[in-house]
Amino acid sequence: MKNTLEQPSRGVRRTGYKKLQRCYSLLFLAPWAAFFLIFKLYPFIYGFVISFTNYTLKSSSFIGLSNYKKIFSDSAVWSSLRATFFYALLCVPGTIIIALLFSRAIFPRSDFYNSLSKSILYLPSLICSVVIVVIVKYLFSTSIGFLPWLCDHLGIKVFSVFAKASSSIPLMSFLIVFLGVGQPVVLYTAAMGGIPSDLYDAAAIDGATKKQIFYRITLPLLRPTTTLILVTTTIGALQIFVYPLLFTGGGPYYSTSTLMLLLYNSAFFNGQFGYSAAIGVVLFVITGILAAVQFRMTRRDSVEY
Repeated sequence: MKNTLEQPSRGVRRTGYKKLQRCYSLLFLAPWAAFFLIFKLYPFIYGFVISFTNYTLKSSSFIGLSNYKKIFSDSAVWSSLRATFFYALLCVPGTIIIALLFSRAIFPRSDFYNSLSKSILYLPSLICSVVIVVIVKYLFSTSIGFLPWLCDHLGIKVFSVFAKASSSIPLMSFLIVFLGVGQPVVLYTAAMGGIPSDLYDAAAIDGATKKQIFYRITLPLLRPTTTLILVTTTIGALQIFVYPLLFTGGGPYYSTSTLMLLLYNSAFFNGQFGYSAAIGVVLFVITGILAAVQFRMTRRDSVEY
């Protein structure tokens, strides 16, 4: 009789303990959930809504798809879109290739050398990008920078690096890769550490060279990590803002502008908040399509492999 009474009481205590655990879990998740709802989800929904309006600080009127029609006929949007893809075309492959090369050189070394190298490569990403831009801009200044001194010694006429998109975009892309390569290196070296050493031993016994081992074993097994870096780097490249803003202001004639910079100028300089929101929606759709295509291609390659 005593055991019969104790069993339900223990079950009640367990149920109460589980409910208390759920309450504590929800309590810890509440700050993040509140931040996400207030600063992420609500602005996204609100921005999508006002993209169908002629929204200003004083008034708002519904205009339907007029903002989206204007986007497709706006030459500034197409110039900014070309420049955005130019940035992505340089930054994304550059980041992945350089990160792979650094990771391949770092990983086989000792733990101390490995940690020191990753710390050095990751350190630039902790530096404020505005500081880097200001320093580089002064170095390439046509009046007081390093560029006039170099041109004088080479006997050529001083030119402005930021006067043309063909020279300014590669320079900005190099800075973006230089500041952002640290995190992919950390991810790649961590993924390399998870590859079973038996595979390398078996390949070495079969007479495979280091180059063959890297391309036939290491690189295919790094595909999930490469997918993650590819998608995140692409998203970051499509959202470049600080560098064209501070280096060139998007000029000349929007040739170095990005969609993010055009969005900013449309909202805070021209007061076209509805049009700016429509540009943001278009950028979101483009980013989502590219990410979906990349995931699809990688998953298909994984199945074939």
